[in-house]
Amino acid sequence: MAIATTSRPRDEPDEADPMNMRAKPTPTPTESALALAFQAAQDKPGVPQHVAYWRARAFSTFSDLGLPTKHVEAWHYTDLRAALAKPYALVDGDVNVSPEAILQLAPRLDGLAAIRIVLVDGVYVPALSDSAAMPQGVTLRAMDMALASDDVALLTALAAHGLGAGDGPIALNAALMHGGIVLDVAANVDVKTPIEIVALATETREQSFFSRSLVRVGQGARCTLVETHVGKGAVAAQKNDVMIFDVADAATLDHIVTSPRNALGSVQVSTLLANLGAHSKLQSFALVSEAAFLRRQTFLRFNGSHASALLSGVSLLSGREHCDVTLVVEHIAPDCQSREIFKHIVDDAATGVFQGRISVAQGAQKTDGSMSSRAILIGDDAAMYNKPELEIFADDVVCGHGATCGELDEDQVFYAMSRGLPRLVAESLLLEAFAGDVVDKIENEILRDHVMERVRTRLAARSHA
Repeated sequence: MAIATTSRPRDEPDEADPMNMRAKPTPTPTESALALAFQAAQDKPGVPQHVAYWRARAFSTFSDLGLPTKHVEAWHYTDLRAALAKPYALVDGDVNVSPEAILQLAPRLDGLAAIRIVLVDGVYVPALSDSAAMPQGVTLRAMDMALASDDVALLTALAAHGLGAGDGPIALNAALMHGGIVLDVAANVDVKTPIEIVALATETREQSFFSRSLVRVGQGARCTLVETHVGKGAVAAQKNDVMIFDVADAATLDHIVTSPRNALGSVQVSTLLANLGAHSKLQSFALVSEAAFLRRQTFLRFNGSHASALLSGVSLLSGREHCDVTLVVEHIAPDCQSREIFKHIVDDAATGVFQGRISVAQGAQKTDGSMSSRAILIGDDAAMYNKPELEIFADDVVCGHGATCGELDEDQVFYAMSRGLPRLVAESLLLEAFAGDVVDKIENEILRDHVMERVRTRLAARSHA
């Protein structure tokens, strides 16, 4: 069992020192294949000039950075270049999924009349979606159609106003993105019915896809967004998806995402980019289960004062799964509050990673920021790496962080077993309570119960192993 809680110093070279400059490595087979795929996409007829230029700039950024390795500080615990050693072809866009298959893989939740948007391998499929049920004040467009329009300002929103700049996988997503949606909620519209994005990966052959979606919540509007990721097959895939939130002044967005059952050998980078206006509110919860090799990264920026954000999640890892949860929270406006609360249950020889940074700009006085990562390691070969950071340039703030790793309390396990429970069942009950503290922060009761049931099911499978 390995436990690491660290504020490891930078191991990157000082680029200002010519003696420390590293030569750009030779492109890997995957990087070379991505370059060919990008050129083929640019050569397709009908691509608007401003879109082609934007994509070219993004791929130039990626080409300079390459796929990140452990030598990149932000990716120190997750060697993406090694994980993507074998290049996969991009999806061909063919969709052969029935509505019945969607319902079987992602049943509708009892009591939750959610409006569904279905993406298959990242591509929006109107025939499988509740497109006609969108309430007044909510508009939905396929990303590819939106890009084909003359909406030049759309690219600024898709770049998330610079959030995540310098991250190679985000730049690669911009260069190769295909599919996704643009969802707009008009000002002062209260969307009573949750909107659910069902993201299905067909996983019928080795392939890769890049999708990017944009959700804009207008001034004073309210919306609940659910992301349900599911897999149809058992063939490894390479996925790079980006979700962008633009939450205007006094708007509220509740976001719940359940990560997929990734097939063994799959590699996924999932990114959330969020900009918050004044007096806005964002709550985002993520459940990770059966991750294979997953990096979930969030970049959030407070652009207006008196805004608040709660980022939380539970990761359930086993086997040789690898899950990296990375957060960068930028306070650039005063009087804002951020809370980051994550729990990890790491079994067998799985690896969990939590990296979080709260950055407070000089003008962001009266910032209230708190970050917490707690992990329970069960397997003898389980590993957890914590790296919380504070970067503060203001003098009137309340900020703190904490990270803990440990095992189940043997006294509590013994007490449960003394009541007649087998050891694995006793452990599962304690682990359920450990995860439940975070799940309880989901405000929607139906969604909260749904997520908790998924946690119970996963832990129960362990107790019957």
